Amino acid sequence: MNLSKGLDQYLLVDERFLNEEVLLLDLSSDDVVLEIGPGTGNLTRKLAERARVIAIEKDERFSLHLNIPNVELIFADALKIDFDALEFNKFASNIPYSVSREIILKLLRTEFDRGVIVCQDEFARKLVARPRDSNYRAISVIAQYYADLELHSKVPRTAFRPVPDVDSRIVSFVKKRARNIDFENFVKSAFSQRRKIFWKGKRPGEMSVEEFEDAFSFGK
Repeated sequence: MNLSKGLDQYLLVDERFLNEEVLLLDLSSDDVVLEIGPGTGNLTRKLAERARVIAIEKDERFSLHLNIPNVELIFADALKIDFDALEFNKFASNIPYSVSREIILKLLRTEFDRGVIVCQDEFARKLVARPRDSNYRAISVIAQYYADLELHSKVPRTAFRPVPDVDSRIVSFVKKRARNIDFENFVKSAFSQRRKIFWKGKRPGEMSVEEFEDAFSFGK
């Protein structure tokens, strides 16, 4: 089967990092894991040994690889699926680079306990960036508002087949807040004018998540 770099079809094949993802999820038989982009099922099989899995895959060519016990397979574009209609409490994904931001935001807006992703290292550093860091963006504030995040192993490009042009990173999530689209829009609006003083003498790039919460609450 030919994999397409143009479709971001990079399969994580290194067992060390696949095992790390599973361990970070702290799975039990009562858990239901939503996996996005299972590909040939390298991670899926490990997840299904410990929990029930709902796997969403866009490319039906992978169907022969995904006939795995304890797995409910949905062939669809994850960006078009209503995650709220799926009953899961944990998620895992080796996310296609081109849709990392959209998928992460969609996941963060749903209810879950814990999640783990492998994404481009540069994007991972934006997710956990702090005020005054050059990587600090609206996505940093929004992600940290919704969940406690932690960076884990850096995944070299050689851990994938085919080999991508960049390294990746494992990121874990523990959910702490429910969806708040108004807060998201507030943060995005602030960063669209990031050079302006926004709250108590600070520019958006200098404000902590807590300060954004205070400013948001004050404006209600």
